[in-house]
This record gives sequence, structure tokens and C-alpha cells, in this order.
Amino acid sequence: MRKIEQIRSLLKQGQVVGFPTETVYGLAVNALDQSAVSTVFELKGRPAFNPLIVHIRNKEEIDRYCQDVNPIVYQLAEHYWPGPLTLILKSNGTIPSIVTGGQNTIGLRVPAHPLALELLYSIDFPLAVPSANPYHKVSATLPEHIAEYFGPDFPVLNGGACRIGIESTVLSLVEHQAEILRHGSITEEQIKKDFPGLSFINDTQEIFAENSNMIHYAPKTPIYLNDPAQVLDGNLKLHHRIAYLNFTNEEEAMPEQFTEFLFDDSENLEEIARGFYQTLFKIDQNDFDAIFCRTFPETGIGIALNDKLRKAAVKCPSTETALS
Repeated sequence: MRKIEQIRSLLKQGQVVGFPTETVYGLAVNALDQSAVSTVFELKGRPAFNPLIVHIRNKEEIDRYCQDVNPIVYQLAEHYWPGPLTLILKSNGTIPSIVTGGQNTIGLRVPAHPLALELLYSIDFPLAVPSANPYHKVSATLPEHIAEYFGPDFPVLNGGACRIGIESTVLSLVEHQAEILRHGSITEEQIKKDFPGLSFINDTQEIFAENSNMIHYAPKTPIYLNDPAQVLDGNLKLHHRIAYLNFTNEEEAMPEQFTEFLFDDSENLEEIARGFYQTLFKIDQNDFDAIFCRTFPETGIGIALNDKLRKAAVKCPSTETALS
């Protein structure tokens, strides 16, 4: 783990570093350095058409990188920043196109992590920060996760465990109407309550969304969203070691190959989100053959958690076919 002075020096040299935020850890580079940005794409194995979120110090920097900004953007930034909200706005071209995926839009956010903000205020450039994981894999929420992915010597600014545990909400305001492109801990319901005059549209272009046919946020252990009762009706072989994520507080009789991973307070979805990726890492480290879990209520942060589960789940015609 490195001190903030060392991390700042590495960034100025065009290197990639581990960057703590309140959501998940990121891989940070100088957003104005095209060579450094290309390095982070290579490190992640991320396609060049996927834009990166730019982390800035405060809302006053919006005009430095954006144009044609709706006045409500500044109100949203004042209300939610620093915090887990990424705003998609029209770029003025200052940020290189390699960061924006060749699009005329840019994603900006101010992270709500004291070390992240201290670092941003100590440098004179914004940071391009994708999540600190290989493309498609589970996001890192502990510095140890970065070491597991990229080696023990990878430079990381240690900010401890991420407070929220899932990626930021992505809200587009490019066409002066609001559009959720990625669900996170700040929900559409909450934004509508805080800004009742904001007009939402639903035909998302998914600027930051991944290909719906591909698996994302996925552990090495395959995830199945089938109801366990359906699984038990199938011809499930007894030698499988299966991790069952129980978010319901309901006790169920399971065969011996099922191991329940219970959450301390399954009624608290924010608490579940905080430990969600950590639990997936733990399951991978214990060599389970499969993960079964129920989906969450489609409300609040449960919408974001379900989105992660569906993107990570194995696509198969039936559980029996996949596991037998």
C-alpha cells in the first residue's frame, strides 16, 4: 500500500494506481494523458468503446469539461456531490476521446471518500477511473481484492473497505431530460423525490451499460438465479458444493451440498450491498461449484443489486441441464 504522496507521483508519471471511493475501488489515471488511459484499458482488458468515468474535485469543475449544461445539473451536483452519482453531460472536448469512448458525452462525479478527495485536490488534472477489476469480473471493495487481481506490488491508496459497495448511479442529462443508465445506491425514486420537477425518460440508450448478452460483475463461481425449490426438484448431483445466498431471513431445509451464506441484517439492503462483492470473493476463495440466490425486492437499492445479479448470472436453459 502506498502513501498519498507516492500515489500522486505515480499518477504524474502516467502510471495506473488503485483508487479508493465510497462505492468500489477504481484504477485511476490522469484523464488528460492518452497514453496513461490506454494503459488502463489494456490492464483491465476493457474494450476501447466503453467510456470511463472522470472524477473531479467539485461541481465548479463541470464547466471546465462540459458544454450546454442544464442549470439543474448544478443543483443535482450541489445536492448529491460528493457522492455516488455520475452525471452524463455533453463534453466540450477537453477530455480526450479515448476516455469518452469516442462519444460527445462525458461522465463526471465527485467521490465521497476523504482520501480520494485529498488526492484530487493535490493534483492539477482529473482522474479517469474504471472499477479496479478485470473486465467482467467482480468489482473490488477492499484493497486486498486489487492485490488478488493485479498482484501484491500493485500501487494502491488504501482507503479501507468501501462504504457503499456497489457502483455509482449513472444519470444522463444530455438531452435535458433525466435518464438512469445504471442503477446504484441513489435511486430514481430518491431523485424524483428530491427534484420533483425533473423529467425522466425511459427509452435509455445505455451509454454506460454493457452488452446485455455478456456476463458482468461475475465471480469465477457460476451464479444461478433459479428458485432453490425448483433446484431441489431436479436431478442435482450430490457432489456439488453450492453456495446459497439467503437474503430473506427465511430458514429453508437444504441438502448437504448447500452452504448458506446469511447476512446479519437481511432487511437492510444497504448493508447487503456493502458486503455483496466481498461475499462473492469469499465464495470464490472456498472453491464452490455454483452459487444460487434469490433476487431482491424491486425497490430502492434492491433494483441495483438485482441488476448486478442478472448481469453476473449464467444464461442457461435450466438449472438441471447446467449442473448435471
